[in-house]
Amino acid sequence: RIADEARALERAKAEAAAKQPKAKVDTVKSITPVPEKLKDIVVYRVQFLSSASPKEIKEVVVEGKKYTPYIYYYLREYRYTAGEFTSLEPARQFQSAMRRSGYPQAFVAAFKNNVRSLDLSLFR
Repeated sequence: RIADEARALERAKAEAAAKQPKAKVDTVKSITPVPEKLKDIVVYRVQFLSSASPKEIKEVVVEGKKYTPYIYYYLREYRYTAGEFTSLEPARQFQSAMRRSGYPQAFVAAFKNNVRSLDLSLFR
């Protein structure tokens, strides 16, 4: 009986894993659509969480204010960001606020058309 339950649990896990989106290691997949007003503009957001499985996070509260998270999929993980800034300094201030609100590993990330940019010149 216990063996049957264990097999059923393993089968359920395998089925759930099969439903997970597959991506190449170097693929960035945007989960949240980019607003039309922000097309072709560099946007700074604060990443506060990454997870191998999707989370049901509808909002994040930072210093009493609610934010809707933006989600992207990269290197086999879902990455959760909040805030939306067109310049770096307000994003850095929001990063500090997120750290004070219980997200000690929060950091600023840059995006263009909802694609994460690793261009270091965007952070000067």
